[in-house]
Amino acid sequence: MAVKRDTRREGPEPRLVRVLMELAKFGPKMRPIERACKLGEAKAAYVEIYPESSVGGRLKADEPGGFAAFVAKREQTSKKGINWYVMIFTNLMPDSRARLLAAPRADKMTHLKALSELAPKAQARALDLLDTGRAASLREAVAMVAGKADRAPRLRPSQRRALADLPTEALVAELRARGLTVQGGRDG
Repeated sequence: MAVKRDTRREGPEPRLVRVLMELAKFGPKMRPIERACKLGEAKAAYVEIYPESSVGGRLKADEPGGFAAFVAKREQTSKKGINWYVMIFTNLMPDSRARLLAAPRADKMTHLKALSELAPKAQARALDLLDTGRAASLREAVAMVAGKADRAPRLRPSQRRALADLPTEALVAELRARGLTVQGGRDG
């Protein structure tokens, strides 16, 4: 989508303008990881231009400022969403960001947030599980690394109603077919 440029010689103002233009042009078509990376780059440029807007800066309470407010007004989106994307970018290790950008996945922002909350080595393990095919999705890989994979999968209300109508023997057979025991844990 976006053209690769050598941004080392680019000052913060042109970089901020370029990234915001790319977000405006390609934003709806971007994957969440691409959007997080663009917003992270834009925030870095914004803080270079307005150092008082950074955490611990000298921005007064009555002054409208801050990166999230600036971008949210420009893109007509919420400050909370902008902050989530920037937090994901900040918390993901550079190697994890590169691996996610290289793979043509359609990961959700909530799954990226869960990955970003893991320790750096755990992020690498989750992406290894995903790359080797031992996890079907990023959500599953994060759950496996975080130790939450032992939980029984949640059933939708329609599935629960259908299972409630089955006789007991058929219910046990259905649970076993799903890889669950009668007590709700997974079969070993």
